[in-house]
Amino acid sequence: MTTIQENEVFISYSHHDKKWLDELQTHLKPLVRKGEIAIWDDTVIKPGANWRKEIEKALYRAKVAVLLVTPSFLASDFIDKNELPPLLKKAETQGLTIMWIPVSASSYQETKIADYQAACDPKRPLGKMRVADRNDVFVRICSEIKKAVDSFSVNSPHVDPVADLQSLRAAIRKNLMSRGNEATATSLLGDRNGFEKLKELLEEMKEQGILTWNSDVLGPDTVVLLR
Repeated sequence: MTTIQENEVFISYSHHDKKWLDELQTHLKPLVRKGEIAIWDDTVIKPGANWRKEIEKALYRAKVAVLLVTPSFLASDFIDKNELPPLLKKAETQGLTIMWIPVSASSYQETKIADYQAACDPKRPLGKMRVADRNDVFVRICSEIKKAVDSFSVNSPHVDPVADLQSLRAAIRKNLMSRGNEATATSLLGDRNGFEKLKELLEEMKEQGILTWNSDVLGPDTVVLLR
């Protein structure tokens, strides 16, 4: 099961802008080395892994989202449909900090990104700056990222991941026993949103011999059985 990082920073970018991701990562490295933040971007997905599932898990864990905004970023259908909606929703409902960086001039005003404060003046994006000025801005952005991560941790209720998972396992078993030892995955976890968040837990319980199901793929409507 994936280790939960309580200080994870999700970086969303277009692959056309990889050099800007590399530059941001370079500036964030001292914070990562000290363990003050953990950064996630799609370059950490291992070959053969389910990339969509890995992105969904990273979105769920994120405390801060950094968006490297360029025309290519805004043109990406994948980002628009799969990354921005859950990030913006989490910002509204759970206090996730959205930090968007104007890398180059773009039509950001035509998107929901415009509702959030830019990390630097959009009229003077990073791509127009001299290296020395750009470094100054990156240093300030890294400081703001650290503050946002610290603020999220302070303002969010503390959850013991181990105790929380034990409670969830017990609740799932009890729910199944009350339903004659079988029920759909969605009914066990409350709704489809709950299913997406805890699907991995159900799969782990199957590996442990606690649960089983007949279909090859676990979906919201799959009937789960208590062994």
